[in-house]
Amino acid sequence: MKTELIKKDALGDDSGLYSLSNHQLYLTYNRQLKNGWMRNASTKNRSMVSGGGRKPYKQKGTGRARRGTQRSPLIVGGGVIFGPQPHFKSYKVNKKQVRHTIMSYFSSVISSGNATVLVDDFDSEIPKTKDARAVFNSSEQYVLFLTMDDFNLFSGVRNLPNIKVTFVDLFSFQEVMGISNYCFSRAALKLIQSEFEHE
Repeated sequence: MKTELIKKDALGDDSGLYSLSNHQLYLTYNRQLKNGWMRNASTKNRSMVSGGGRKPYKQKGTGRARRGTQRSPLIVGGGVIFGPQPHFKSYKVNKKQVRHTIMSYFSSVISSGNATVLVDDFDSEIPKTKDARAVFNSSEQYVLFLTMDDFNLFSGVRNLPNIKVTFVDLFSFQEVMGISNYCFSRAALKLIQSEFEHE
């Protein structure tokens, strides 16, 4: 397994048109973060709890507070007042704006001069984890960009603690925050270059 530096102009002359805006990055990051958040906690209010059709005891003469149902929130086994219900948050950002931000990110990563590409082809064999460990410095954190077709390569590097694997097809800014060493598979680099060509 070997790597080589990616040329700064690998995305063509038009890549300079994509300047990364901090505000656009903030909006896209928030969109990915909040749209992926799901609140599943659920409680039953007094209308959802089963039972409670019969009056538990007579209205007068017991000395106790009057009750019309066993499902009152004031009793054990009753409904819950103002409990959590499943709901979803949505954060709207235009699709073209998200696409432009992601392409700007890849343009800035590749033109930075810190990006490398894996030159080996792993279509037929699964690379050994010890071979990957020899390529990537264990004292530094790396982001490895793959495509869904790079399953063999993913199997070889997924156990390395200093490598964060992310897929270009399902890219999320949350996964690459704070990491400055970038590596691409050949298929991932080719996919990004084709996106720039068809823009």
